[in-house]
Amino acid sequence: MKNYLLFLFQFTTFYRKLVISGPYMPTHQINCGRESSKCPTEWPCCSQYGFCGSGPVCIVGCNPKFSFEQESCLYLPAMLPASMKSTMKKNKNKIWRWTMNNTIDPLSATDNDIYARYILSKDKILEWTKYLITDNEKAAENQWNNIDFTYSGKIQLSPETSELYLSMPKKSAGSLVNTAKNMLYGRVSVRLKTARSRGVITTIVLFSSVQDEIDFEFLGGDLMNVQTNYYYQGNLDHTKMRKFPVSSNTYDNYHTYEIDWNEERIHWIVDNQILRTLYKRETFDPATNTYKYPQTPLKLHLSLWPGGNETNSPGTISWAGGLIDWENAPDIKLFGEFYFRVQEIIVEPYATKHTANLKNKLLNNKNRDTLNLVSYGFENNQQKFDESTVKWVRHNSVPRLRSSKADGRNPNKS
Repeated sequence: MKNYLLFLFQFTTFYRKLVISGPYMPTHQINCGRESSKCPTEWPCCSQYGFCGSGPVCIVGCNPKFSFEQESCLYLPAMLPASMKSTMKKNKNKIWRWTMNNTIDPLSATDNDIYARYILSKDKILEWTKYLITDNEKAAENQWNNIDFTYSGKIQLSPETSELYLSMPKKSAGSLVNTAKNMLYGRVSVRLKTARSRGVITTIVLFSSVQDEIDFEFLGGDLMNVQTNYYYQGNLDHTKMRKFPVSSNTYDNYHTYEIDWNEERIHWIVDNQILRTLYKRETFDPATNTYKYPQTPLKLHLSLWPGGNETNSPGTISWAGGLIDWENAPDIKLFGEFYFRVQEIIVEPYATKHTANLKNKLLNNKNRDTLNLVSYGFENNQQKFDESTVKWVRHNSVPRLRSSKADGRNPNKS
């Protein structure tokens, strides 16, 4: 793997030309991240895509390491474990399970696009630039309680099969769906059929705001194998990938892919079989006295991207299996786009020492109506971003930005 960060940067470079040109972006893109400076005060937030901005850039995947200040990023909405439910008066915490289910008569829609948007809204998916950007408190509460995913690119729910489709039309950068909330340790399960054809990449990724990463990746030209990998805070060490066979063709057949992640180890599981285990103790780096182990709150990302695009580096194209055939690949000729299909998503946050401490605090709190308003942050003025500096934050009202010019330091800026 050439790292999920490559997809995010590539996706943004393309996507910005289409829609990322609003008031939350400078006229000329300002990059941020490991190879760039921190963001300037006028565009204070470093996005997961590696560019500076404001508004939605400060919410979805905002990176506190490379933002103007840590506080520029809005705190990360937390996905709480089922064990917290006894603490809540208005409980919405459980194992998050999304089974794609068509409940609307497609004849009630005027066209497939409107139907798709209606279904996706009902299925709790919102375009990423709209999440928690509102001057209406009730609207923010509705999003916090009911929006479970944000997305970029082209997605739709099939009226025939109820499968969620992530698509990549000809010469595009693909599509991305991620959970709106974050978890610190847990299990994810995704049942899907991958995309196919040389150079086309399907991914299941757990990814944090400081670029911890755990993933499955599928090469469209190698439908009998899956690649597994992990990264620590964007460190581009490409030696950790391990490839494993799958029992049948991943494009034609559904398989269930799971990542089981706790404080001490990670399991990669396919169809109930553990393919790989990584122990935290194996990641210790004596030179830095650091466990280079994913240990910050993560979101689930599902993406489709063109690893074999001609603008990529030769190494990336080689890893992806070669250049994409944008004219004659089977799905381009048949449907005008590449795609993969999702049947079910399950996310189960785990109870940990952190949630035990939080639960004790919440039990002593009289205001139970807002106890589900819990976020993750990092200790102020710390340059260390790992489990030891993660903190819980409980809010009295939904944290939001009132405009696309605002940021976590100035949430009311218009």
